[in-house]
Amino acid sequence: MWLRPQDLSKTIDALQIDEFLANYIDMNKISSIGHSLGGWTVAALAGARFDTDLFKQDCTIHSHLKACQLVNELGLDNPQLNKNMSDQRIKSFISLDAGLVRGFTADSLKNIAFPSLIIGAGIDVGDMNVELESGYLQQFLSKSLSTYIVIPDATHFSFMQICKSDAIDILEQEAKGEAIICKDGGNRTRTEIHREITDQIIDFLAKVNLN
Repeated sequence: MWLRPQDLSKTIDALQIDEFLANYIDMNKISSIGHSLGGWTVAALAGARFDTDLFKQDCTIHSHLKACQLVNELGLDNPQLNKNMSDQRIKSFISLDAGLVRGFTADSLKNIAFPSLIIGAGIDVGDMNVELESGYLQQFLSKSLSTYIVIPDATHFSFMQICKSDAIDILEQEAKGEAIICKDGGNRTRTEIHREITDQIIDFLAKVNLN
């Protein structure tokens, strides 16, 4: 987990020195975007500080959250997670239905002094309540700099790629219950949900880049 922000910083390093791509990159307008654990990653890159003790305490209250069941698997008690993983080149960030954010300290979120777009999924798949995850970020991020949007008919998996026409049957054959990956809420297709997400992101970036 603690290597994820570092990987993105190294990506920016590589782009910055690339003889071809560097000519097309404005290093004063770098934005990071991530979904799920990627949402956690871009928040950490923006300056959010994880506290393993805080996360442990929160899990005594919200033990039903899947993140609390993945402590060993993801190394969520490793002190490496407590270090500063921010990158000063990040000027805005976009989080898509992030997870594990309840380990970020309130003060570190309050101190993020640039724009953010937080998009959450309105339909809980069982352990990703939007108010306990994306809503937690919004609770402490600057209200003047942060935009918080909940898409009512989106699930956590609605942000993933479009599924093949027979994907649900294939997934159910592979492992019972896995078809949830291809299911969205409401009457809209995933393509329509993606269009809304895309429009929100483009609008956010357009406003950020005007400044």
